[in-house]
Amino acid sequence: MTADDLPTTPEGIVEHRFDDHPLAELVAKAVRRDRPFTTPGEKQVYGATGYYVAGMLIEKLTGHSYQQEITNRMLRPLHLRHTTAPETDTTIPGPHSHGYIAVPRAGGGTQLVDITDQNPGAGGMISTTGDLDRFLTALFRGRLLSRSRMAELFTVPDVPYLGGRSQDPGRGRAYYGAGLMRVTLPDGVTVWGKTGSTFGYTDGMFTTRDLRRRLVYSFNPTTGGGNDLALVNRLVSAAFNP
Repeated sequence: MTADDLPTTPEGIVEHRFDDHPLAELVAKAVRRDRPFTTPGEKQVYGATGYYVAGMLIEKLTGHSYQQEITNRMLRPLHLRHTTAPETDTTIPGPHSHGYIAVPRAGGGTQLVDITDQNPGAGGMISTTGDLDRFLTALFRGRLLSRSRMAELFTVPDVPYLGGRSQDPGRGRAYYGAGLMRVTLPDGVTVWGKTGSTFGYTDGMFTTRDLRRRLVYSFNPTTGGGNDLALVNRLVSAAFNP
């Protein structure tokens, strides 16, 4: 999807932060666009559309919302008591940090606008650093997936990453398995995990395969809520380099 589909300017984000975009609408917007490459498997690029399709499949096959299925199959069995899949609830339960975005002023400079209350978006979830660490530990210990499915998590294709740069985790090559990112640090240490963001918030979790060293972080950028990979790379390097 592009800026024509969803707002990307600070003013647009503030104005439309409560808008609801059903999964089918987001997928329809995505498939209208030309594909970034034509041959499957030729390159890798990350996008949210696959998650939207997965959510629609869950709802079609089970007859339940994917929020219900996530709650029953994952959150309750793992006792993730502070994690929710809120559908369209625009508030965050419990103690939490506030998210802000810098909106340009007419006379110059910027004004910070609180955008803590916002539509969580299709597939959005709310969690805590403690619950993310518990989830990561359970996942890597095989409590959620079979052995063959676990292998897919750690299988990264040897292909270029679309638009990849030398400062990206893959240094221009693919760095995603089936849901996990692979980051190899300059000293050779490899960690696995996932970043995530929304307007005013950037979060992530990473660990070594043996779970002996883990990192969960959360911070509040005022620039719109991108993944802020440059800062994430610095955090991961500081946490895992000896």
